[in-house]
Amino acid sequence: MKMNTASQQVRLLFTSVLLTLCLISCDDWLKPEPLSFYSPENTYITKEGLEAALISCRAMIRPEFLGNNSYACTELMTSDIAVAGNIVAQTLKNFEIQLKPGAYGDSQIGTFWTKGFSAIQKANTVISRSQMATLTDEDKNMILAEGYFHRSYWYYKLVNQFGDVPFIDGEITSPKLDFYSHTRSSILKRLQKDMQFAVQYLPETAPNGAVSKAAGNHLLTKICLACCDFDGAIAAASSVIDQSKHKLMENRFGVIASDKQYNIISDLFRRENINSAENLEGIFLVEDKMLTEGGTSTGSYRMRDLVPCWWNANTNNDPDGKRGTIDKAAGQPQIGLVGRGIGRVRTSNYFNYDIWDSKDDYRHTSPNWLNMEDLVYNNPASAYYGQPLQKQYCVDTIYAWSPMQYYKTFVPEDNRPDTPQGGYTDWYVFRLAETYLLRAEAYYWKGELEAAMDDINKIRKRANATELTSSQQVTIEYILDERARELFFEEPRKTELTRISFIMAEKGINGYSLENISERNYYHDRMMKYNNFFRDKINHNGINTYTIKPYHILWPIPENAIASNSRGRINQNIGYPGAEDNVPALDVE
Repeated sequence: MKMNTASQQVRLLFTSVLLTLCLISCDDWLKPEPLSFYSPENTYITKEGLEAALISCRAMIRPEFLGNNSYACTELMTSDIAVAGNIVAQTLKNFEIQLKPGAYGDSQIGTFWTKGFSAIQKANTVISRSQMATLTDEDKNMILAEGYFHRSYWYYKLVNQFGDVPFIDGEITSPKLDFYSHTRSSILKRLQKDMQFAVQYLPETAPNGAVSKAAGNHLLTKICLACCDFDGAIAAASSVIDQSKHKLMENRFGVIASDKQYNIISDLFRRENINSAENLEGIFLVEDKMLTEGGTSTGSYRMRDLVPCWWNANTNNDPDGKRGTIDKAAGQPQIGLVGRGIGRVRTSNYFNYDIWDSKDDYRHTSPNWLNMEDLVYNNPASAYYGQPLQKQYCVDTIYAWSPMQYYKTFVPEDNRPDTPQGGYTDWYVFRLAETYLLRAEAYYWKGELEAAMDDINKIRKRANATELTSSQQVTIEYILDERARELFFEEPRKTELTRISFIMAEKGINGYSLENISERNYYHDRMMKYNNFFRDKINHNGINTYTIKPYHILWPIPENAIASNSRGRINQNIGYPGAEDNVPALDVE
């Protein structure tokens, strides 16, 4: 498939510039000769060129949710909702042993750093070049606004994953070895300022996959919360809820609307409906359709990553001790309907059982929820063929036995019908249901519990869950429970837990403080309370014992980023080797 001229420009520029940034490529850092750059005078100083660059920025978000071992898997596996369930030795389970500045197991922690700064460099190219381009004021402000959005999007993630990181304020066009860490708080304040500008100029409506004013205000809501500006968060969220085209979808719609075995939650996540004109709930999405330029080559891999390894030999034996399940599709519809999972993400008891406080909740009942007992022995050679699986005969209940929020784990396979791993699908990055829950959180921090309860009930009513009847039921724990029920595999769960932990530390809630956040924090306390694997120090098959410490609230800065930055200082987070050499982080000017 041919690329158009704009796409060729994107490929050339970002291949050549990716990345001078010494934060990104350790191989290039270690070369004695200086890097070369492609920097023609007129590249990206036209409207078309800058718009092509923004398309590339949008594409950087796709791997968060799509493809094998997507970033969202790591966000789940380092949260209260789930752990790494795969049986291979390098799978990240014992954080104290396996999570080091140069090693991350098979998680995407190192990739968050490299891809995050790569995306920031792309956004900075747009931001810097827009000032050089010959554009109308309207076009310049709109392009600059989306550039700010993409930079803010990634920095919001990085400061809640790694804490203090270098803030890079413009395009880098020559080798640079003198980066310094900037304080998390000053970076967030700068993001807030940038996004306050951006939401003035982002368009009310935007093409599929592009950034609208509502998407900007949704991101601004999160940033305001992180800055403890709760009034600002309420104002930004209210702009989306009350002043945009977006509405909660409360009535059946889309391709299965007439099928009464399904419900509104089923409709929302049917892949044909996610990006349809009928659907007013999606605020910002990534697109991935078969044979579409710029999409993945593999599909979502959702049924590989989020589904237990129920089919493998010696995992779900039948009562006679023989193989009860198989992964061949011929004549076996179960493999196509459930998927050939590898148990990469194993959900916790907290998510599977504890948070479900309403028996009729659409999100936890058939056909949207799948229990392992709903599966059958599908090996024709088994005497129990066609009978429900029985947990007592499952050899590994971490790897091979876990219920599923089926409307999110199931994506029909497009490429591999015999070994289905999850086909192509668009996906929500920001959805209005989260906007309501973000505003509820802001109301909670302000002590306006009735308003918080009203926003939570909007989500619960749509899901057919029992509504709250007293504002005293509204706690930060309950808000996080509702986020878990509603936003599985949508919200960046670990990022949000860290953000909330810093709010509690800044406010001195429950004795938490910023001064000793690496020694005691809400994130760790919550993990130990709600994630049964870490709380109970479960050992998985003799390979690793699930272990986490308070300092794991922040991930380790990659050691090659620090070592190769020979003329500056990128600090290491407390608790990891190298932190003893830290210097005071700078404030963003």
